[in-house]
Amino acid sequence: MPEKIKILNKGYRFKRIKTKRLVLVKPSLKYVNDYYNILLNKNLWKLNGGGNDIYTKLKIRKNILNKIKLWKKQKKFSFFIIYNNELIGAIGSFNEILDHNSLELGYLIKSEFWNKGLGTEALNAYLNWIFTNTSINRVSACVATPHIASIKVIEKNGFIREGIMREAALYHNKRYDDYLYAILKKDWVKKRLIKKEGI
Repeated sequence: MPEKIKILNKGYRFKRIKTKRLVLVKPSLKYVNDYYNILLNKNLWKLNGGGNDIYTKLKIRKNILNKIKLWKKQKKFSFFIIYNNELIGAIGSFNEILDHNSLELGYLIKSEFWNKGLGTEALNAYLNWIFTNTSINRVSACVATPHIASIKVIEKNGFIREGIMREAALYHNKRYDDYLYAILKKDWVKKRLIKKEGI
């Protein structure tokens, strides 16, 4: 039987992730109501998957419990995003991590907090955490081609557009092309060095 791969670095101890304006925390059932209210917002799903789902508080509770379970198993690293003591979104592994090398990213921000740079800030913090505390080498993301705001968030964080997946997304019965983006650990390290040295 193959040896179980530990994705978190040996000796890792979780601490809340703090940025200039945000705090990223592990999923918790205390956020059931707040998360439920965020997911009910129709604006959130115009160019994102999930808009056709029927959300109930019971489903959200199960979703959060699953996030907690997969965190413990090191199969999915998701965080809730807190701004001024309010839950405004989530970020993390979109699917279960099938190996220790790569993950697919997903994130959402409450529509009232769009265009404030909070998504960019949260993603920056998440990438820093991933590439510092885990064995993950590649983070990828799929973005609908008309989703300009999300494309800006991705590109500001150093993701490279690797290609286009034709009609890969279906939102509200309309098909869209998806851009495939990815960032490698070496890209992230290089980006940080350039920023540090002011090149």
